[in-house]
Amino acid sequence: MRLGPWFLVSERLDVMSEFYSDVVGLSPTRREAGHHVWYSLGGLELAIHVPEDKPGPDFTPSPRGILMWFESARPLSEVAAQLAGRGVRFWGPFDGGQRDLLLTLDPDGNMVGLFVVKV
Repeated sequence: MRLGPWFLVSERLDVMSEFYSDVVGLSPTRREAGHHVWYSLGGLELAIHVPEDKPGPDFTPSPRGILMWFESARPLSEVAAQLAGRGVRFWGPFDGGQRDLLLTLDPDGNMVGLFVVKV
């Protein structure tokens, strides 16, 4: 299993990116105006992400918090069927461009994303 990017979900993109740049000392690697600021932390990517409330690749089921992404070894349709069988809420799979994406919540309500890289 491979850990994907971590997202800090916040509606205050400018304030959050200023904090992580000025206080923590991170340098943005790219910006998507009004949507994301990306940082590289060695082999890990961190993004400050503005939540999106309509289902799709940028959908976030919580307006703030941490969203961790994990690469799935199984097809996301199989994961979705497993979650549905357990009565667990999930969103997706979605077409995320280079990846297929699925979002769910862990038992404590933290956002968890699973992805499969398209071949």
